Amino acid sequence: MIENIKVFPLVVANHAAYVTGEKEKELYLNGEKLGKALLYCQNYYGYDAVIVFADVYVEMEAMGGKLSFPEDAPPMIKEYPRTIKIAHPQTDGRLKEILKAALFLKKHLKNLPIFVSLKGPFSLAALLVGAENFFILLIKNERKAKEILYLALENQLKFLKAILNIDCLPFIGDPFASGSLISANIFKNFALPLLKELIKEAKIAGLHICGDTQKLLPLIIETQAKIISLETDIKYAKKYFPSDIYLMGSVPTDLLVHGDIYQVKEECEKEIIAGKDNFILATACDVPKYAKKENVKMMVDIGHLYNR
Repeated sequence: MIENIKVFPLVVANHAAYVTGEKEKELYLNGEKLGKALLYCQNYYGYDAVIVFADVYVEMEAMGGKLSFPEDAPPMIKEYPRTIKIAHPQTDGRLKEILKAALFLKKHLKNLPIFVSLKGPFSLAALLVGAENFFILLIKNERKAKEILYLALENQLKFLKAILNIDCLPFIGDPFASGSLISANIFKNFALPLLKELIKEAKIAGLHICGDTQKLLPLIIETQAKIISLETDIKYAKKYFPSDIYLMGSVPTDLLVHGDIYQVKEECEKEIIAGKDNFILATACDVPKYAKKENVKMMVDIGHLYNR
């Protein structure tokens, strides 16, 4: 089904709340409401795949972390896990709500790919102990860092199995593995091996890494992800990847907030020309909460018009 994806703005819980008029908190805590809001957005905009994503803390919370939930803003960390536990996707935290949303979408969008977002093990490890603490461990206590990394991997393999069991596709987000934050050497030694193991189990997976990834591109190929979502210049990235890999990107998200439909049209046409074959027109990251609806709609229309 992924060969039919031509345009895929990454609409997730916060923008879905804006479009539907729901409070963000309701979508973060209730899988059925999240599923309904994401379904509404797909019907409203008409894009070619849906991703189930609430916030970056879903797995961390299920593994023992504590959050607070403002009415209409993303959750905030109250406490990191005192003891890291491996979560049970069907019962622990909000993992079950994510699966509930995915099942709702599978029922109502039978002909579209439904992706479920999960964190890359490197990023989950950073979220479990705090990014700054984790980066210090990588330098000063590699053994402890690897212990946390492999707990994160174990958890994500379990969550992955639950995603595959409901016939959805995994989309791995690894924001802390960005070239904007870590060196290629750190990526190679700590992030890459765990990504490879996770994607090997998935067989077909999407992978999104935020920020500047130019120096990481030769390593990202090794993950064997079928879809690679990047903020990096698509024309530059294209030369690194074989023809059977789907590249996805790279419309700047701030353009959807501050630009107009004519600027969005121009940017989308530029990305499609750069992407050529096996290219999915997408946002460079999640669609911002207050992205202009007419801009997202223009992106989808241009994607369907030109990206065939």
